[in-house]
Amino acid sequence: MKNQAFTLIEVLIAVLIIGILAAIAVPQYQVAVAKSRYVGLKDLVNKIVEAQEYHHLLTGSYATKFEDLDIQLPSDKLNTSTQSTYYYSWGSCQLFVAAENARCDNGLMGYERSYSLATSYPSRSRCIYFGTDITSPQAKVCQQETKHNRADSGTTSALTWNY
Repeated sequence: MKNQAFTLIEVLIAVLIIGILAAIAVPQYQVAVAKSRYVGLKDLVNKIVEAQEYHHLLTGSYATKFEDLDIQLPSDKLNTSTQSTYYYSWGSCQLFVAAENARCDNGLMGYERSYSLATSYPSRSRCIYFGTDITSPQAKVCQQETKHNRADSGTTSALTWNY
């Protein structure tokens, strides 16, 4: 009678190969997920900035609250504590009127863009990672997006790349 079962060595080798493939694939998957979330934030901020620029063309001033902008924001809004900040289940979006820029973030990373050429940083965009681990998927997204390995500025809780 012939035994058709796998040997222990064959099973261990198969598990080892699967483990190696998972060790390679999982970090890349995490970066891809972070990148897709970042692109969503970036698209939303760019829409807000375009709405601000349109509002400025019509009125000669920038809007101080989202309600004044001609823009359809995502509908999963939880609440609005101020008229210049929208809170969502996934994060928040803010208008920084004094600094003339807009930012959306998801708690792990954010995208910020200025919309006034009169500011001291015209056309500035910033990728923000709310953490200090430079090897995290979110930090890698900021590095890929800005083409800079090192953050331009950092605090005890966030790293920022300008581009």
